[in-house]
Amino acid sequence: MRFLTDKDYRWMVEPEDFAIIAYGGDDYTVLDAEDTAAEEIKKIIRGARGVKFDLDALFFAPEEFDIQQSYSVGDFVYVPNLSGGFDFYTAVIDVEFEPITNETFWKKGDKRDKTIKKAMVVFSTYFLHQHIPSKFIPERYEKMYTTVKKELEEIRDGKLVPKWPMVVVEGEEKANQYYHLRSNPRRKFYN
Repeated sequence: MRFLTDKDYRWMVEPEDFAIIAYGGDDYTVLDAEDTAAEEIKKIIRGARGVKFDLDALFFAPEEFDIQQSYSVGDFVYVPNLSGGFDFYTAVIDVEFEPITNETFWKKGDKRDKTIKKAMVVFSTYFLHQHIPSKFIPERYEKMYTTVKKELEEIRDGKLVPKWPMVVVEGEEKANQYYHLRSNPRRKFYN
């Protein structure tokens, strides 16, 4: 499954418009735009000073639920629903051959990071518009792209601190620890 679903785009793009910019919903075009968006976002975040975010944990895609498969605690799955979207579930305990409706084993809810999801939608929409003549591209997509890019740069620069998983680097006490070095004002010594 892709990181985003078509339903994730609905807050920004009407379904009819999405079909137009995505060449009628061509999965290859949408996947290409989402891959480009993910790489662009990772490039911005990767520059974080003194902080190493676990990008794989941020950009994971859930797998489709299969009753014949075993799941471990924390596994994230989706099930198509009647409205044409998806319902997301997380395994609460180790699960074998249990229906997704059993609340003892499954917790319903989307655990994808909202900041990353929003950035992916905005960047993907922006990249999907690249094959359309610029006079037909609404100005709000440009503005949203610029705004979200600035927000990601603020995260990179440490001005905003999200609750994202960190990478533990061997040999370092804490992956998110960084130091700001500066000297004190010069002192005068008298004999």
